[in-house]
Amino acid sequence: MLTKRMWMGLGLMFAASGAYAETLNFNAPLNGGPAATVAMLDLTQNGTNVDFRLTKLGVAGLGGSSFITQLLLSYTGSQSGSFTNTGSQATDKFTFDPSGKDAGYDFAIQVKFPPSNGNNSDRFLDGDVASWTLTNASVSSFLTAIPGSGPDALGMVHVQGATGGNSFKYVATLDGVTPPVPEASAWISMLAGLGVVGLVLARRNKVGAQRSRLPSAA
Repeated sequence: MLTKRMWMGLGLMFAASGAYAETLNFNAPLNGGPAATVAMLDLTQNGTNVDFRLTKLGVAGLGGSSFITQLLLSYTGSQSGSFTNTGSQATDKFTFDPSGKDAGYDFAIQVKFPPSNGNNSDRFLDGDVASWTLTNASVSSFLTAIPGSGPDALGMVHVQGATGGNSFKYVATLDGVTPPVPEASAWISMLAGLGVVGLVLARRNKVGAQRSRLPSAA
């Protein structure tokens, strides 16, 4: 049976191994788009908030004029959090529990981006980055894949303005989740956790050995 100290050590290891930071790769086309990663979404736990960073990647088959118009996400957490845009890329709207389904998926969060390149708007083009923060949220609440017309998905991006005027939808699946490599401070925490577990196990083994050497009662 694990002791309290052992559970604390395991907790340190899980925290250091990237359990609270993930990257979602949108690389599974639903309607005939080229097979490639069109966008990456980094989710990082920041206290009781989650910081998001969405990057649009250039894909030759889509053309340099393609742009993201919306992001949809699976989410199982509280809907009491507040949304704050922290980047220069414009966002049109943030919505909890958007109405209807998209390609058969019932996503819980929707983030929209400008569809026009006219006045007071900014299309989400190749190399652009959108960043925002959601309060009262946890990264783990975004890691439940849901069913739809394609593979079970964690989220979806809409890409418009592709070559030939086409538009495509790409989803991120569990297979497309990339945990980040822990930084130096995280490795130190993980080693500390391993040390705690090792000390507890060594102490238990020492006590067990001492008991086994005690003379038995006559």
